[in-house]
Amino acid sequence: MTLSLGCSALFVSVIGCATLQESGGGRLVSEPRQLTDVAISLAGFGRADNPLEAKLMEPTKLHNTPAAGDDLWLKLENHGGRVIQFRTNSTYLRPLPEWDTLPDNTRRLSLVDGAEISIAFGVEGRAGQSIPYGSDFTWTSRLKAQQSVFFSVPHTVFDRGQSIYVDFQTEDPATGSLSSDEYRVYFRWSNTPSDAR
Repeated sequence: MTLSLGCSALFVSVIGCATLQESGGGRLVSEPRQLTDVAISLAGFGRADNPLEAKLMEPTKLHNTPAAGDDLWLKLENHGGRVIQFRTNSTYLRPLPEWDTLPDNTRRLSLVDGAEISIAFGVEGRAGQSIPYGSDFTWTSRLKAQQSVFFSVPHTVFDRGQSIYVDFQTEDPATGSLSSDEYRVYFRWSNTPSDAR
């Protein structure tokens, strides 16, 4: 039996990228296509978690009402029929019997529906340029179909019209292999309902 944790070196528009490369100005060069079954929506406001305090491995914690604050708590939802993989700042443990078994008997860890996690999101400027943010060391986490997780973003990230995004790939249900396409889902401050700001 093989165990795989997956270590790696938003309501909105979702962009699927068949090829990803950086141009001279740090802008993403790709041929976008729409994918509507993964979304990020606003869950509420409260004090954000500090990603620098994330541990290498952490027990699963279900989302609860956060401490008072003006940071954003967002919900990443997988409405599709496939598992998605994306980067997180920690690995979130659960008992081995709850791990997924693939057709080749490989066991893979997946996130708990409704869990509170720290996602390694990217930040994009108003002109589309990538803005350095977060840690270089991340893990790959899996979210199963028809499930969702919660994560926080400091409100200052949205200063000057910036957006956040989460890159992800999908798994083939029959084999567990990753798709060759990489997708990107965005959340922008303008996606926040005006009466909630």
